[in-house]
Amino acid sequence: VNRPRAITAARVHSSSLSRENVEELALKYVDLEEENSILKANLCSAEQQKQMLSDTVATLKTNLSNAQQQNEMLSAQMHELRREYQVQQTTIAEQKALICELQQQVRANKTVTFDVTQYEEWDSQTVSAWILSLEHGLFVKFEPTLSQTIAEKAIDGNDLAQINSHKFWKQCGISDYVDRETLMQHLQTLFNGAHKQNNQHPHQIPVAYAHAQPMMQSAMHHIHAPQPPTQRVQSVHQYDVEGGGTLYM
Repeated sequence: VNRPRAITAARVHSSSLSRENVEELALKYVDLEEENSILKANLCSAEQQKQMLSDTVATLKTNLSNAQQQNEMLSAQMHELRREYQVQQTTIAEQKALICELQQQVRANKTVTFDVTQYEEWDSQTVSAWILSLEHGLFVKFEPTLSQTIAEKAIDGNDLAQINSHKFWKQCGISDYVDRETLMQHLQTLFNGAHKQNNQHPHQIPVAYAHAQPMMQSAMHHIHAPQPPTQRVQSVHQYDVEGGGTLYM
């Protein structure tokens, strides 16, 4: 009699356990579904991050390529600047050699001849030498800026009429207004005299500057200004060159 009851109780218990297992499995399934959704979201986010990283890598590659191109351009510019620097150094050396030559000629009491009727054919060195010879070496105190600027700008005799202004000569280091005015008067006389000589009796006219040496030595020792010349431009057609005669144009 007791055995069927025991079997019925076991069946009831087994049925109860099955329902509990089903519910537990259902809960686990729900949890797994949530975890799966989270994983899908994380996967999507990872894909987006991967795409962003790919875009960043592409941008970095482009930037690197641009940087390499800029580096090549800068290298080329640096090479060109070095070349220009060497040219300038050569020009400076030539100007120093010219100054040294002028000093030696002055010490030897030599006379330099400038064909003022052909001033338009002068090169930069001749233009600088002629200016340095004026007014007993008045403009030597503005060396080496004067000759260096004339050389760098490649000013030759043909350019003198166009650049004869206070602005340009100030760029050349001639800071004193009166000195600039004096130089501009000399140039104007040069233009007028050359035109007159070309129309009448063209010939070479010597310009002596043997007495420029004291002024050049004073300028090299940083004395602010040389002694004033005994006489500047006397007229539109005449220069007085101390110790070297009178230059008529």
